[in-house]
Formats: sequence, C-alpha cells, structure tokens
Amino acid sequence: MDRNAQEELKAHLMQTDEGFRRLVNEHSDLAHKLEDLASRPYLSEQEQIEEVRLKKLNFTRRIRSRRY
Repeated sequence: MDRNAQEELKAHLMQTDEGFRRLVNEHSDLAHKLEDLASRPYLSEQEQIEEVRLKKLNFTRRIRSRRY
C-alpha cells in the first residue's frame, strides 16, 4: 500500500472507528510525554523508569493501530 493510500485509510478510520481514534490519540499523548522527558538534561531514577514504561506503551499502541 502506498503512502497516500495509507493516509487516506488512516483519515477514514479516524472518522469512523472510535477504537482506532483512541489508539492514535493515546499514541500521540505518549509521544508528547516522551518528548518532554527527552528535553530534560537529567532524569531522576523514577523518570527513567517512567520513560521506559511510556516507550513500551507507545510501541504497543503503534503496533495495535497498524493492525487495523
């Protein structure tokens, strides 16, 4: 499937499928949280653990959204 067809399918699913829309929004929220952590010069031990947890969640959301 070419890039344009993928974008059209994603747009269609965003409009018609609540589950897909939720996954994409969760993925976006996690990405923003990860960007915030990445912008810090130093992470505490707890923040490092949180970063790993967020990366794992973000990965699973991305994989689940691609299964649509």
